[in-house]
Amino acid sequence: MFDMLAYYNLNTQMSDITSSLQTIFTFGDSQFTLKRGDASLFMQFIQIAYLEDDCGHFLKIMFDCTDKTSRFYIGKLTSIMLNRIYTIYQDCLDSKQAPCEQLEALKLTADGLFIRLVKALKSQECAKNWMKIEQYLKMIHDVAVGGKLQAQVLLTSFDAVPFLLDFVLSNVTARTSSKLTQFEHAAALVCYFVRYSLTPPMLAEKHNWVSKAPVPWTLKGYEEGHDFEGDEKYPLSVQNLNYLVSSEFVELCLREGV
Repeated sequence: MFDMLAYYNLNTQMSDITSSLQTIFTFGDSQFTLKRGDASLFMQFIQIAYLEDDCGHFLKIMFDCTDKTSRFYIGKLTSIMLNRIYTIYQDCLDSKQAPCEQLEALKLTADGLFIRLVKALKSQECAKNWMKIEQYLKMIHDVAVGGKLQAQVLLTSFDAVPFLLDFVLSNVTARTSSKLTQFEHAAALVCYFVRYSLTPPMLAEKHNWVSKAPVPWTLKGYEEGHDFEGDEKYPLSVQNLNYLVSSEFVELCLREGV
């Protein structure tokens, strides 16, 4: 399927193809069908399209394909699928129901795939094709900002902020282009995660920073008037703070207009 999208000779049709697949994804799985034991469309799709070869073919297309439109729509399809899985899981939590075993397995698979795609930014294939990276970074960005669960996956699984900062800074210092717009999505994602996090002094104060700082609760993951006590917190590590006070990163954001 990815080959068809990547090498389709009439790219004007790709928007319609992606929209059709999005409709299938919208009605393919739900917490109710999974609870009654129906086979998961998403699980089958992930296993065949991504995990069967450890994302090898997908990553080759995303990093190697010379057609920008193809990379964009394949990335968009992936972000739509992952965000749909997290929406199903979040809807289950919002309805005060415990996720069934099949839904838990689906979310765990989505978590693993998402982390795998993020960590692929440090691969040699990515480094060789850095000029084609914009669509891949947009895909990562669109998933990460899709909801609270998506941000939790990266912030609790590994130190995502230093990882992304190191990726941005190492590429910027190694390139000679005056405007490296293809890295804007990564820099924007760093800023998003920082706004989602709390500094050690903020945690020590145990103050509801939503009311004190004008940050939408959807970015922080806390509702208006919510008490922090007993809730998950995402403190910035010393490594995070050291990266962020680096004038090099600040200058990059100012230069690129992030």
